[in-house]
Amino acid sequence: MNIPRCIKVLFVILNFFVIFGNEASADTYQFVRQWGGSGSGSGQLSSPKRLAMDSSNYIYVVDSFNHRIQKFDARGTFVTQWGSYGSGSGQFDTPTGIAVDRFGNVYVSDTNNDRIQKFESSGNFVKQWGTQGSQEGQFDSPNGVAVDASGNVYVADGSNGRIQKFDSNGRYLLSVGPYVHLVTVLLHGAEMGKLLKKANIEAWAGRFGFQGTIDCT
Repeated sequence: MNIPRCIKVLFVILNFFVIFGNEASADTYQFVRQWGGSGSGSGQLSSPKRLAMDSSNYIYVVDSFNHRIQKFDARGTFVTQWGSYGSGSGQFDTPTGIAVDRFGNVYVSDTNNDRIQKFESSGNFVKQWGTQGSQEGQFDSPNGVAVDASGNVYVADGSNGRIQKFDSNGRYLLSVGPYVHLVTVLLHGAEMGKLLKKANIEAWAGRFGFQGTIDCT
């Protein structure tokens, strides 16, 4: 069986992290600025999980324990926020992942509510999809979320051990998993590799500390 080169590279990288773990040398970066601080006020954060940037360089931060999304400009100046604790539209229960599409729509994995919520860049609620479960379109603690150039949404369905793909309106398209051994996944070819790339391979590789993307085009 011919295994795409990108899949081989992914396999090697994952094994590197399994073997060497934290011994891998870190890249050196120049400090620019910081913002935030512990709290619940505007611009303060409590267990921030992930962030995303739109085409206008606005930064969206998942302020997980405050159950909200905060938006900042590129210098860290607070712009707006939305969300509160709950299960209603626009509310969150410990959100984790976030992604922004080319139109500025914001997708949030509302982890403990087992759903994905979609918003305009201003924070206006657009729609949601998902319920707790293991069937197609259902979730069990979704975490990572990513969007491709066509607007398709990829969700790392954490406790179900799979990645699900949806269109921008939340229509289920396909999935990888559940509980597929990593080596088995790697043998399924380039399309599998693309799905792993788009969801930041969190369903499997996150435990190894791997962060990045693999070009499987």
